[in-house]
Amino acid sequence: MLKKVRIAVALGVFCLFTLFFLNIINSGGILAKVQIIPSLLAANLLSFMVLSLITLLFGRIYCSLICPLGILQDMVNWLVRKSLGKKRPFAYRRPWNRLRYSILIVVALALVGGVAMLPGLLDPYSMYGRIVTHLMGPLWLTINNFLAPILERHGLYYLMKQLIYQQGQEVFLVALASLFIVALIAGKYGRLYCNTLCPVGAWLSVLSRFSLFHVAVDTEKCNHCGLCASNCKAGCIDSKQQQIDHSRCVDCFNCLSACPQGALFFTRHTALKSTADNQQATDNALSRRQFLKCGMISAAGAVTMVMQAKVEASAEETNKNTPPVLPPGGESLQRFSTHCTSCHLCVNKCPNQVIQPGKMNKGIFSMLQPVMDYQKGYCSYNCHFCGEICPTQALKELSLEQKRKMKIGQAVYTRSRCVVETDGVSCGNCAIHCPTKAITLIADKDKKIPSIDVSKCIGCGSCEYHCPANPRAMHVVGLPKQVIGQVS
Repeated sequence: MLKKVRIAVALGVFCLFTLFFLNIINSGGILAKVQIIPSLLAANLLSFMVLSLITLLFGRIYCSLICPLGILQDMVNWLVRKSLGKKRPFAYRRPWNRLRYSILIVVALALVGGVAMLPGLLDPYSMYGRIVTHLMGPLWLTINNFLAPILERHGLYYLMKQLIYQQGQEVFLVALASLFIVALIAGKYGRLYCNTLCPVGAWLSVLSRFSLFHVAVDTEKCNHCGLCASNCKAGCIDSKQQQIDHSRCVDCFNCLSACPQGALFFTRHTALKSTADNQQATDNALSRRQFLKCGMISAAGAVTMVMQAKVEASAEETNKNTPPVLPPGGESLQRFSTHCTSCHLCVNKCPNQVIQPGKMNKGIFSMLQPVMDYQKGYCSYNCHFCGEICPTQALKELSLEQKRKMKIGQAVYTRSRCVVETDGVSCGNCAIHCPTKAITLIADKDKKIPSIDVSKCIGCGSCEYHCPANPRAMHVVGLPKQVIGQVS
């Protein structure tokens, strides 16, 4: 019964996440804000404490019910086992404590040091967001554009044709590599990724050791048949010793339904006790010496990365001529880079597709983090959706009035590129499409050229996007810090 409930809830959550990232539905943003690492970065302590409390009560049900990447791994493993025509049995594996706790310590120090890129690469929520955005998204739009005209011919207008944007080779390769690695591990070893490489899984493993409820073995009923271990995708059941490593158990309840003797229960940890339970707790506890050793090694690596990141961030701040234009609410590059995990929810949800992943040429710690690309679109004057949905508060939530006054960049006019000069024609596209009327046309001999009122320009990029010149005569440059101006 518990297994069936778990599967039903997990499939519902997974569908909500996927449909939300694919822009098929708009509800589901709350699920993005109740993830472990986004909660920490957004200083959403209530969400973090609730998830931690649930783990202390019931173990790692988060990994099986709420984490989209965890549910994806279960689906991959189920498909692999089905394709083989027979079940591939799992087996007990000793925990790789040094690896998983080293990763946890490095990620924790990176968060404290203000380097969100590393946690973002390993964060299961952000990984799944990039997989959906850059792999599933284009596939869905292709299907959508194929079906839309067919439905229209029958008087059905549920779908509309949409443009498919190529968002860069780097992000595609990162998403593809993430999916390949996770699927490869899940297909063969079940939840090994969750118990070795995932920092969220490592943190929850610390808490789940002390969970009030967990799966326990009735040693009198158990006949050592091994069916529980062969169905345990976490590889945490040692049927010979009648022991369960609760730090790795993800509460999938496969073992409960597989046991023919009814020797396994999801119960309070005090309900069934044995010498084996005490021995298991001793064996699985990370020794103080081992923890300190992992901590020292991890800290050295993390400090190096933090220092490198601070140098790069400082260099970006110092280079006032070429800072990237951040989405509204990003404030400054230094603050934005310490909060953004590159889940690309804003990239996916931006109606004008102006928010795009960053490039490698801005530094490794800025790779994939979103910036404004006015070649793709412009920031709509009446939209503030990105700040509303950002789960980490890398983009602060702004009211529509605040967003309309937020100066995210500054338009610059290069007369030598303007078609008025190069082609001798009248244009005025930039002035026509400027929402704040910051651009006006002034007479210069027999021509009318743009003039920019710096106090009114908010850097929305409408002028750059609509400029017919190539290269663009209008170009928006970033600012050291976004400010709310007095635009009327």
